[in-house]
Amino acid sequence: EIKKKVKGQDEAIKTISVAAYNHFQRVINSPYIISNDKTLKKNNIIMTGPTGTGKTYIAEILAEMLGVPFVIVNATSFSETGYVGQDVEGMLAALYKAAGRDLDRAQVGIVFIDEIDKIASVGENTSITRDVSGVGVQKALLKMIEGSIVSVPEGGGRVHPHQKLLQIDTKNILFICAGAFEGIEEIVKKRLKVSDSGKAGIGFGVSTDKKINSKILNKVLRSKIDTEDLKKFGMISEFLGRVPVVCNLKPLEKVDMLQILKSKHGVIEEYKTQFEIDGKELTFSKEALMYMAESVLDRGCGARGLRSIVFEIMKDIAYSAPSSNQRSYYIDKVMLEGFVRKLSDDYIECLNELEAILDENREKYILDDITIEIDDDVKDALIEYLMTGSFFDLNDCDVDRNERIEYVREIIEEVILSEISDKNGAFTLVISDEDISDKIIQKITVA
Repeated sequence: EIKKKVKGQDEAIKTISVAAYNHFQRVINSPYIISNDKTLKKNNIIMTGPTGTGKTYIAEILAEMLGVPFVIVNATSFSETGYVGQDVEGMLAALYKAAGRDLDRAQVGIVFIDEIDKIASVGENTSITRDVSGVGVQKALLKMIEGSIVSVPEGGGRVHPHQKLLQIDTKNILFICAGAFEGIEEIVKKRLKVSDSGKAGIGFGVSTDKKINSKILNKVLRSKIDTEDLKKFGMISEFLGRVPVVCNLKPLEKVDMLQILKSKHGVIEEYKTQFEIDGKELTFSKEALMYMAESVLDRGCGARGLRSIVFEIMKDIAYSAPSSNQRSYYIDKVMLEGFVRKLSDDYIECLNELEAILDENREKYILDDITIEIDDDVKDALIEYLMTGSFFDLNDCDVDRNERIEYVREIIEEVILSEISDKNGAFTLVISDEDISDKIIQKITVA
């Protein structure tokens, strides 16, 4: 079932499925285990993987399949008892609430602790994002995740005198810890004796003198993370002993992104369904899907980045479609290229420059009840001009950006002055192509 919804993580799904099955077999069959004087250890899980590889999603699907209460907490929001921040017991209060305040259900739920790598002590892989006091939080979690009776404020928050406390037994609660563990590849590389050039030595599983592609090397290193590497990263031995199952998610590749996009449960299918409900058809070209997958990989934002990009692409269409007579919508690569361009730092910088010029003029005339707007096509053309110096077939590349900004400022001011000179009272001025084009062309020609 998980494989149907999560693409590209077969090994990780296998690992977490076996661990979860063993855990809940232990819970369900505890009378048999006790009566026969047998022992089954609790196996909590630690998941590693870059951002957007599906760590949270896998855990959510697992909890949904099992029908148990589920809560997501962030490790960085907790602190040692006595310090600023939430007490770790707060995560159990959240689980109790997610269980509908049913104590029995809460005691067989799943707690997903995200960003567990951020509470690593500073180990061999020093990082400014890691706090040396994180070891205190790890120690505060030990008894809870191992299995013990924990006193928890019924309403959450700090423990105070005379406060009503719940007694929650955590021995049957499955704790899944997860983190990106950025930079851990270097630790694995040292352990496996892999050189910086990518040449593999003894212990890597492959002995070769050939240089390994960096992406392939990274994928292999990620798959071989073990408790020794996590310890060197900064997780303490006592903590790792209580999360014995290491589940490694690999970095997603283009083929994985495409599978996610085309999945029956993917975001593309969601939009198609929404359009079908309105009696409309939505189609994406193969080239568009490929381009989308490549764009997300380039940004390193993982699978969740796909949803963000598709939302931004579809926002304008989805806004106008319900009231439009158009029945068919086709998204191609050309449309996406224009959109992705708008996500670039260069585009955003020029957009901000243009908005600043417009805001200067809006403030100037606000007391005269004059509202200043700009046509979307004109805005795009001006941003393109600021970015590249091109305006339709004319090119002004020899003029630097600061000069182009001043040109645009002068032209907008001229247009506004000419439009308001013969008008009285409140009105809205929309700067159009007709107002701008001749003046921009004149500036370029003179320059």
